[in-house]
Amino acid sequence: MEPVISALSQKYQEEVRFIIVDVENQNDPTLEELFQIFDVTYIPVIYLIDKQGQIVKQHVGLVKQEVLEKEIKDLTK
Repeated sequence: MEPVISALSQKYQEEVRFIIVDVENQNDPTLEELFQIFDVTYIPVIYLIDKQGQIVKQHVGLVKQEVLEKEIKDLTK
């Protein structure tokens, strides 16, 4: 998923803020807290969050770039 997120991040850097959490970094003290806040049970997981901080879309598992791009466009209208 990293290449997809990187490509979208570059394309929409002016409209969207991308935050990537590296779950392989087990020494990150905020990792467990983030998992609890967002109720993460599977990896990868992608959340689209609107300007009000509400989760409007959630994808668990792999998702195609085209799908994410359409959802980002809809969200940024």
